Amino acid sequence: MPLVARESISIAASPQIVWPWMADFDHMAVWNEKLESHNAPSLDRLGVGASFWVTYRWRETTHQMRANVEMLNAPFRFTVRYDGGDLGRDGWVRETVKLSPFHGTTVLKREVRMHDPRIPRWARLVIGLIARFGKPKGESDLQAVRRLVLEEIES
Repeated sequence: MPLVARESISIAASPQIVWPWMADFDHMAVWNEKLESHNAPSLDRLGVGASFWVTYRWRETTHQMRANVEMLNAPFRFTVRYDGGDLGRDGWVRETVKLSPFHGTTVLKREVRMHDPRIPRWARLVIGLIARFGKPKGESDLQAVRRLVLEEIES
């Protein structure tokens, strides 16, 4: 049973403007402070089946993982699966981003699923409850994306 975190937000911009912030790893590194480095291809060369390395920092340690693009339907949907690193042999993380136009805005939805069989069921329940009902300190990832998109439009 994977752990699932979901977030959604509305952004006053078209999906074409929001898309690079969600699918281009150079843009991602601006709003995702945990993404330390990557060797992903540029957005114009990114496609289904692309495989590359990403390095994330959690707490005080870095974790290098392999990323594989499973779905790419620009500018509406993007799914990447991460494995390796500290996730163990059977662990993985799947991140899906959906962008939907709605009355001149974009509804941005992000879902992150993590499967790590080493985490006991009781701990998964606690983590799930915290993810669902906990409040992030400062702005969330998608709030940061909205701020950056709107700053880009204004400049």
